[in-house]
Amino acid sequence: MQIEIAAFLQQLDALLQNNQLEQARIYLEQTLQQAKQEQDFSALMTIYNEWIGFCRDTGDFSAMLTACRELKELMQAHHLEGTQAYATSCLNIANAFRAAGKHTESLQLYQEVGAIYQNLLPPDDLLMASYYNNLALLYQEMQDHEQACTALRQSRTATPHTAPAPSARTWTRPLWHSVGNGDPGYTKREAEPPKKFCLPKALL
Repeated sequence: MQIEIAAFLQQLDALLQNNQLEQARIYLEQTLQQAKQEQDFSALMTIYNEWIGFCRDTGDFSAMLTACRELKELMQAHHLEGTQAYATSCLNIANAFRAAGKHTESLQLYQEVGAIYQNLLPPDDLLMASYYNNLALLYQEMQDHEQACTALRQSRTATPHTAPAPSARTWTRPLWHSVGNGDPGYTKREAEPPKKFCLPKALL
């Protein structure tokens, strides 16, 4: 039986909102295995992204990195490179690498994401702001404060004045209908409050 993504996300949200982390983990693992068995690509894309975010925020870096590798391979097998769906999932993977301290790998993916977003999205798209915000966090963790300041300025430029600033700690949530019928859009859901920057006062 095909996985109903809306129902899956609703159930996962209910578990997380009630702080039932172990039940959420089991639910994610079981649903991921079901999607693999059914070879449900659309569902796999959604579940992998949720699973990576969950593992990152609960500190299970081993499972997180395995899921990152599997998701990247899945997208490449379906020739998604260069699409918004691919870039947004790669942004999630880059955030995961950053959380695991894999700064070089994270930066490489951020650069790949940036090239795709700049090719596909308008400069004031909220995804651009999210990208630059997360890139600034990486540079800050790498102690490259000049690049962090530049990325943060770009994030503020990209953020529409009428929209809230995107959290730096989000994982992507795709709105899938059919992967074969065009590039799906994405929304994001907050995992925890954004970190504060320790940057020069001139930027604050």
